[in-house]
Amino acid sequence: MLQLVPEGVRDWFLSDDERRTQNQLGEVALEYAYQDLHDATSGFSMQLGKGATGSVYKGGLRGGTQIAVKVIANCGPEAGTFEDEVRMLSRFRHPNLVTLFGWGAHKMDKFIVYELLDGGDVSMRLDKVRHGKAPFPWHQRLRIAMDAASGLSHMTNSSPKAFHRDVKPANILLDQNGTAKMADFGLAGTLKEMGKMHLTVQNISGTPGYACPFYIQSGKVSEQSEVYSFGTVLMEMIVNQPPALAGPTGEICYPLLQAVQPAASGAEERVAAILDPTAAWPKAIADSFSSLALTCVSMSPEARPNFEHVVTVLRQISSSAGNNAAGGGYGAAQEPPASSPIGEVMLRCVSSAVADPAQLNPMERNICFKVDCTGRWVGQVGKGHQGEFSSA
Repeated sequence: MLQLVPEGVRDWFLSDDERRTQNQLGEVALEYAYQDLHDATSGFSMQLGKGATGSVYKGGLRGGTQIAVKVIANCGPEAGTFEDEVRMLSRFRHPNLVTLFGWGAHKMDKFIVYELLDGGDVSMRLDKVRHGKAPFPWHQRLRIAMDAASGLSHMTNSSPKAFHRDVKPANILLDQNGTAKMADFGLAGTLKEMGKMHLTVQNISGTPGYACPFYIQSGKVSEQSEVYSFGTVLMEMIVNQPPALAGPTGEICYPLLQAVQPAASGAEERVAAILDPTAAWPKAIADSFSSLALTCVSMSPEARPNFEHVVTVLRQISSSAGNNAAGGGYGAAQEPPASSPIGEVMLRCVSSAVADPAQLNPMERNICFKVDCTGRWVGQVGKGHQGEFSSA
């Protein structure tokens, strides 16, 4: 089998373009051997989910690091998607963007290795609430919205700008502490021309109900089109109704838009009338949250806020919630501990006497500290707490 062929001999089977691409990817991220990924995932037997560009499997590397491996099978036309996703993720290190560990290749299959986020995704959480299987209180939804907005703001304010192009609850993953991170960058794109504010794409991609109408018509991706998708996510989180469903004859219907009618007067009142009762939204918090969501999905792109403003507003809402603002605040049964983490600060090793930091994987190079609601860094450092980092 090909995975058993020595690495130097294996290169004989690659075309010049494939060899060039793998060399380039090897410069930006760690390459994993196929056999290592096969063993780590027990033969790709523990599937976590399946998306438009591939299936994701749970695994564990030698040393105990848990991973998620995305498999893009028979990667022909999807090769560009795979390469773009690896390059995109290699650029970013942010607490609210999923961390890339590396990549792999075997015959026509490609693999992307991420950190494992075992808290599920937001779509799953909302679905469980609809079926009465698990609670999803308002303060958790607010924190998740702030986390996701922070990650997207980092992308759109980077240089060059980057756009996710498939913002939806299923692509917002949660770690075991409830921190939300944007994931699945298979459709992401980057503005390579300095000063340009939009990216024109030939293939209109995205998920019905979340994709901006102007983007669908024009093929132009911008911060405004990303904000529209995020605004739809905010509306779904507050009322827990899906934005798009397949009808009985295969047509697409839009229950959330039909219920809210955001472009018509009285939209905020309509949202207030259909709030998800299981979340127990305080009125003041719900009003501010829905007002922001409706601004984000304005039919006029110019009227939508940028992500920096979205993050600011969500932080203000969170602050008012913590201070028991009029009509809102945490109820006695809902208030989290004062030390409840609301974000992360990442420390990165940039110099070492015993190793080249550029050759270390992210788990060995970075240490994350939780930030509590007072702004303090909360965490313990040492070999007993960061085994992977200390072993470097």
